[in-house]
Amino acid sequence: MPAPKPGAGTGGGAPAIGIAAAAIAGGCLLLVIIAAASIFGGGAVDPASACGGSSAGTSDAGAPSSDTTDGIPKNYLEIYKQTGEDYGIPWQLLAAIGYIESGHGSNVGPSSAGAMGPMQFLPSSWKLFGADGDHDGDKDILDPKDAIPGAAVHLISAGTIKDSIHAAFLAYNHSEAYVANVFAQAVKYGYEGNVDDAIKTAHDPNAKGGGAGDSSGSSSDGAGAADCGSDFPSGPADLKKGVKISSPGKFVPIPAKYTGGSVQLIDSRILPNVIWVAQTYHLTITQGRGGIGTGSPSVSHGYGTALDMVPSDGSAQADWDKSAGRLAHDLGWKAACGASGVRPACDLVPAIRFVGYEGYPGHGSPRTCAPLGCGAHIHVSWEGGPGGVYNGVLQPPFDYVYVFPSPEDGKGGSTSSGGSSGGSSSSSSSSGEGVFVVGDSLTEGDGSYLESSLGSKVRVDGLKNRTSGGGLAVLKDRISENDGFVVFDLGTNDPSSSALKTNLEAAKKLAGDRCVVVATVNGPFNNNGVIRDFAGQSGVVLFDWRAITAANTDLVGSDGVHSDAAGYKVRAQKLLAAIETC
Repeated sequence: MPAPKPGAGTGGGAPAIGIAAAAIAGGCLLLVIIAAASIFGGGAVDPASACGGSSAGTSDAGAPSSDTTDGIPKNYLEIYKQTGEDYGIPWQLLAAIGYIESGHGSNVGPSSAGAMGPMQFLPSSWKLFGADGDHDGDKDILDPKDAIPGAAVHLISAGTIKDSIHAAFLAYNHSEAYVANVFAQAVKYGYEGNVDDAIKTAHDPNAKGGGAGDSSGSSSDGAGAADCGSDFPSGPADLKKGVKISSPGKFVPIPAKYTGGSVQLIDSRILPNVIWVAQTYHLTITQGRGGIGTGSPSVSHGYGTALDMVPSDGSAQADWDKSAGRLAHDLGWKAACGASGVRPACDLVPAIRFVGYEGYPGHGSPRTCAPLGCGAHIHVSWEGGPGGVYNGVLQPPFDYVYVFPSPEDGKGGSTSSGGSSGGSSSSSSSSGEGVFVVGDSLTEGDGSYLESSLGSKVRVDGLKNRTSGGGLAVLKDRISENDGFVVFDLGTNDPSSSALKTNLEAAKKLAGDRCVVVATVNGPFNNNGVIRDFAGQSGVVLFDWRAITAANTDLVGSDGVHSDAAGYKVRAQKLLAAIETC
């Protein structure tokens, strides 16, 4: 194959979520009840360098000769060598990645996908693998002194390079052509081994549990790996909440210690949930994204939002009941709905689309699979959209997915079954800059534009046919101290003006000292009088969507209520302008 151009790589770990930062003018707090939530915490992944089968040794990297290092800037060569020594990885492997990804810093991006820095990390992957190589207290994606050690962490924790160089490079970029190109470059720099070499000396000097020679990480019973995973969100999560994530999706590798060492990809936006599930229920992931032509027989894994799993701790029925069975029940599955696995037969938690377990063909524990000869496993699919074609063909990422908040979001629930701590403790006051939008189908329409403008500062929760009463329940359950503004974008689906008035006042009370934004509607028109009167009080801002659309009738469709993409984009812009007046 032709030699790759330097700087042509696509980024370490094919990560995930680019978040635009946008400041909101004014010091008031805005309560926006619209409807497409976007709280998500990337969560730092604990590098697995000291976990599972590490053996002591020294790196055979050796000193580079002048004829193998032509073209590598002196400062980069020094960092490659020092990082290789620190992490027990031949420096040539790191230098080869740096050449392919950025030409040793000659093109640090951002790329069209948003990847940045000399090792081309997307911000979401940097959250997982970023390192403070120069120990200055800052993990800088653009600084080679941090980015090159970050690449070493990725090779160790997501590969893992202790299994093979091939596995580690493939986890960095899921392309056999990429693996071949990078390894060929490493050979040019003087690496004399084989692409299937296992770098047993590899270790993360900053990981818990010790370095390359630490035998505590080599336990074959899984105990060492469990200890090394303590930085992942392993506590209770709030399964009863569904959070919509509309940031661009990418496919990233699941850390190898949760997959039994195999390379499995998943939509980056659900990765914290995936890790929490694997840890909490002691499950090993046997299948992530897959489909026809990938060696997977699955017809439902093409979007990277589904998992097949088996117990990590044993194969007896009791092991299945306390791991896969417990997860199925916590997600809303019951034996009576097992033949379906979806709503309405199963009362599943909001973020989950399907649970395939006992009673569903080809799925289940040994109790049900052994008599039928099926391969025992549990299947869990997350919600995503729009639509979905489950025909075994690999698909691009969904436009949006739903996740449940996990402790890495900073919103950890009180029980794994979704017990809510409620919003009352944080509803009266806030010092945050976040915007919480609660709404109906109109919010579903403009939510992605709000998220594009405000990034991580906005949470959008929109639901078709939602009434103000339904929005009030969402607000009570999900308002956070981080929310400085609340948008309550409801009223279209309220048949009673008196009930709407009561719910608006209750929303204002829940908002406390936050600025509340409310919007007029294009029917029922008698609700607009209630909304305008409510907006006359202190701390409330009116977003007069009815007046805007009356003057610009092309902003709404033939039903007089909903808009097309261009209309929703204008609606989001006007709503942001209203927020800025707080």
